[in-house]
Amino acid sequence: MDVENIVKRLPPYSADAEKSVIGSMFLGKDAIMKATEILTAEDFYTRQYAVIFEAIRNLAEEGKPVDQVTILKALEELGAPDEIRNPEFIASIISYVPSSVNIADYAKIVRDYAVKRRLIKVNEEIASDCYSGQYSTEDLLAQ
Repeated sequence: MDVENIVKRLPPYSADAEKSVIGSMFLGKDAIMKATEILTAEDFYTRQYAVIFEAIRNLAEEGKPVDQVTILKALEELGAPDEIRNPEFIASIISYVPSSVNIADYAKIVRDYAVKRRLIKVNEEIASDCYSGQYSTEDLLAQ
């Protein structure tokens, strides 16, 4: 593998799966419960979806309805950027999935990619420590 290909690599994620999870969460409390059992906001690669996930989770925990109006208000209260608090953006997410029946599958895809990104990060930290020469082999293996 050449250096150019290494530099061009993006972290693993699925924008479609992330959007499908968020869209499904608008379709009912059961979908919200399934998603929050499997995922945390940190599992999302796309920051906008992570913020919306957190806002939906907060609304559900407070027993409030989750719809376009309530999510826009919640995002405003969180101080989310304008591009996330855009009604058209939220509407596009809501209309993205017709049913929440596959939310567990979508959530597992998001989680699997999150685990892969974490493994890549740990691998990079180990490689950096190896290159630095600051640690003995025994210390590196103990870490």
